[in-house]
Amino acid sequence: MTKKLLEVTPAAIERIDAFFSGRKVKPIRIYLNDAFCVSSGLHLSMEEPGEEDVEIDVGEYKYYIDRKLLDRVSPIKIDFISTGFKFHSRIDLGPKCPGCGEEGAFCIKT
Repeated sequence: MTKKLLEVTPAAIERIDAFFSGRKVKPIRIYLNDAFCVSSGLHLSMEEPGEEDVEIDVGEYKYYIDRKLLDRVSPIKIDFISTGFKFHSRIDLGPKCPGCGEEGAFCIKT
């Protein structure tokens, strides 16, 4: 049985469909932003794959993620809620903000 590395919910697919409506579909990168307060975590961007990336096809979209990052965080579930994309994964950024070192995920220092 193959382990499912990536799940994209219908709500997330609907939002991605809306974004690409009338546009050329581009590769979707899943990346880790661990340098800034508040926004630390997994994010999406549109960029070409790199040499160390793994391609994961979900529906009509191609998602790319660095192989080492995938090993660290999979499985990944991408959802869309009123405030934006929400990621569920095995990622652990630790108890301190990687951007400023303050305790808690939503520190106020910049």
